Amino acid sequence: MWRGDRSAMLGGQERTTPRREHTMHRTIIVAASEGRSLRDAFMLGTALAWPRGAELVLTRVDIGPARPVDDLQVLIASAPAGVIARAESVGAGSIVDGLHHAVTGAHAELLVLGSTHLSAVGRAARGDVALGAVRDAACAVAVAPAGYAERASAGLRRIAVAHDGGPEADEAFAWAVGLAERTGGSVQLIHVLSPAEDESDVRAGLRARCDDVRPRVPAIYDVRRGEPAASLAGGAELDLLVLGSHARGPLARLALGSVSSAVLRHAACPVVVLPRGVHAALEPVA
Repeated sequence: MWRGDRSAMLGGQERTTPRREHTMHRTIIVAASEGRSLRDAFMLGTALAWPRGAELVLTRVDIGPARPVDDLQVLIASAPAGVIARAESVGAGSIVDGLHHAVTGAHAELLVLGSTHLSAVGRAARGDVALGAVRDAACAVAVAPAGYAERASAGLRRIAVAHDGGPEADEAFAWAVGLAERTGGSVQLIHVLSPAEDESDVRAGLRARCDDVRPRVPAIYDVRRGEPAASLAGGAELDLLVLGSHARGPLARLALGSVSSAVLRHAACPVVVLPRGVHAALEPVA
């Protein structure tokens, strides 16, 4: 494993901006890819980093030795005020191995991918010997859909959570509420009804959860019918869709057949998949 230049240097000086106060060190890794997908992922990374008080690290995986990151500095310089951003390169034998080392080395809470990079990681993971290690990496994954950079100016205000009644969904809901508090946004719970469920019971549970958080953020719920992935993957009117996952390594799910994987690939809005137990909710805003 080789690491290249880890700092965002502009004219010999490291570019920094004031750090927002937070109770723990937070790092978001944005995986550098080719073409427009890179800017999509970077813009989503900055939108997630600012309200969470996180440092953003734009990471390129080089097959073999790491190379200089001069080509990434223009993008780093475009980070909004209030976001600390830097670039690094990681040399590795594969994309998956490199991302795994970047995430674990930085103790990152979130890995952000663009849509084209998502496909590349998925293909690599299917046959990669490092897949077992990646599966154990406790990190969430976010994916920016194609063209996100052109419509990202509104921020992350309309946030939805896919909720199936399980503990992973409740953790995702808590995470989304903490984010909405800091963006001035609202939260919508979406439940896709299964044939075995009683709709009145489902609605009662969703209503209670929304009532609990309404002192902090506006919250509503929606009960839908149909195939889960298709029911969740629309969302063009949303700024973010949050999914809970029972796996501790959502990166591995990019290579597997699952509702989360299908939504990640086809959603019209950005998606975050949160592994159970990895993320404590942000503290309520005073």
